[in-house]
Amino acid sequence: MNVVDTSGWLEYFEGGSAAKKFSVPIKAIKKLIVPTICIYEISKIILRE
Repeated sequence: MNVVDTSGWLEYFEGGSAAKKFSVPIKAIKKLIVPTICIYEISKIILRE
């Protein structure tokens, strides 16, 4: 089971310095769990920018 928090998703989407570390658990879709609060926070940030 992999849980990626908001900072991990933002790092992955922005291609930051730790994006490669977060890409491994994000790409393991069958093991990935995304909390609802993360979806809310990420969409809020993306819409703001």
